[in-house]
Amino acid sequence: MKLQLEQTKEDGNQAKLSKNLEDTFIKKNEFKVLDLDFSKLSDHVQKTITGNIAKIEQKLSNIESSKQDTANKMTELSNNDEKVFKELVTLSSLKSKFESKANSWDNKVDSSEVKSWIH
Repeated sequence: MKLQLEQTKEDGNQAKLSKNLEDTFIKKNEFKVLDLDFSKLSDHVQKTITGNIAKIEQKLSNIESSKQDTANKMTELSNNDEKVFKELVTLSSLKSKFESKANSWDNKVDSSEVKSWIH
């Protein structure tokens, strides 16, 4: 019986100690609420970060696509520039030929030359 009284007294002391700890610090119910709030916050942060990462990946993909398009356009413009330059050189050469002939075309024909052509 004495042992039972000591056990009951000890159980009572533990209950009081547990009650004092809960009153001093945080109660189990409050801890559960905090744990639930933390879980919700953690899920929200994870979804937000995942969404932001997806957006960043999409933007990087767009940048890479734009980079490739720009490189293709630059190559095309370079090829066009080369063609235009070659055509300009050809036109310049033709202009020089015409200018050299134009001097002889613009000169008056000497009457002696005409007579020599006729005879």
